[in-house]
Amino acid sequence: MYPGGNDAFAYLVGAVSIFVLFGLCSLLGLVLAPFLRTARVAHKLGFIGICGGLVALALALVSSSFVASERVKRELGTARYRAAVKGSLFMAGAIALAPLTGVGALCWSRRTAKVNSISLED
Repeated sequence: MYPGGNDAFAYLVGAVSIFVLFGLCSLLGLVLAPFLRTARVAHKLGFIGICGGLVALALALVSSSFVASERVKRELGTARYRAAVKGSLFMAGAIALAPLTGVGALCWSRRTAKVNSISLED
């Protein structure tokens, strides 16, 4: 069983699912950002990746709080408790890569647009 119970597991599954989907959007935006013809698409994908990545990060942090609060009553201060909380916070940190990649895509696509004097607006 997952350390935080069924609720924590459900939140973590949702966070990982959202992370995969919006992380791919961010990564694709980052790949398309340096090219002149795809700067607009990269800008939109970066924004979508930031929004979805923040939602995934919030879900992962909620899952981490479930893990921490479930064990506080019984095992506070034990090595097992610290390992469970550390693992869930590590997962939340990994999920934080999606919005960071989205920010990179936004910045790079803006720079591409500025250097080539194009507008990112439709």
